[in-house]
Parts: sequence; C-alpha cells; structure tokens
Amino acid sequence: MILNNSNLPWIVKIKTINGQNETLKFHFVVVATGLFTTSYIPTFRGQKKFSGPIVHACDIKRKEK
Repeated sequence: MILNNSNLPWIVKIKTINGQNETLKFHFVVVATGLFTTSYIPTFRGQKKFSGPIVHACDIKRKEK
C-alpha cells in the first residue's frame, strides 16, 4: 500500500516475510509495470549513494533475492 498526500516522504506500509508490519519512508517510489520487452533501469540523481541493489523485475527469479 502506498500513501501520499503530495508531501514528501512517501509512506510505504509493508508486511515482511516474518509477518511483521513495517512503515517505511522514501523520497521517491518507482513503479515499473514491465510493459516493454527489453529491460531498462533508468539512472537518477543520487543513485550512487544508494547502498542497496538495483535490479530489474525480470532478474528476480525467487522472493529471497
């Protein structure tokens, strides 16, 4: 569930694999619908500061990744 009242940050509420509810805050959220046959990962300002993985949905083969 993604909620936003047009102010930053975006509030994202999730349920973890352990069944715990978490509320996370982000400055932006990317929604990729997979409409194209060639995978594409856009670049954005500050991307190199992000320490986590950036993967395309087609590269996710199982939920553990």
